[in-house]
Amino acid sequence: MGLGLVILCLAPNPAAIGQAQESSFTIREQLIIGDDEDAPAEYLLYYPESVRTDSEGNIYVHDALSASVRVFDANGEFVTTIGRRGEGPGEMQEIVSMHVDGGDRLIVVDRISRRLTIFTNMGKDFSVESTIDKGFITSNPLLSLDGTF
Repeated sequence: MGLGLVILCLAPNPAAIGQAQESSFTIREQLIIGDDEDAPAEYLLYYPESVRTDSEGNIYVHDALSASVRVFDANGEFVTTIGRRGEGPGEMQEIVSMHVDGGDRLIVVDRISRRLTIFTNMGKDFSVESTIDKGFITSNPLLSLDGTF
């Protein structure tokens, strides 16, 4: 059985703004993806670990069970799946971190394969960079600055 993904928005409570030493926030539901067991398989997530967005509002969801990243548009409609479980080019074994940079590149860290995969054009194109000689594999947030990591 798959699970859905609920995206929540944390918004300051207008009544609390300007009050000294007291903050108040309201959590409101922004979007639900895959909340129906009868939804098509691409909407059902089994172990979502991270969520990122790009400059167009597309939502990237890493589902650990499939070792892939599913992309939904800003309205929650399925767009595509990027990558899949495997050892070949464009495939991943264990995603430990992902990031969508300012150029809308999806950068994925695969701990077992010891490499970064940089996807462009919604996953249609990609390049691979080994991390063996760089001496790092991290589960910490991944950032890219000016094309470097």
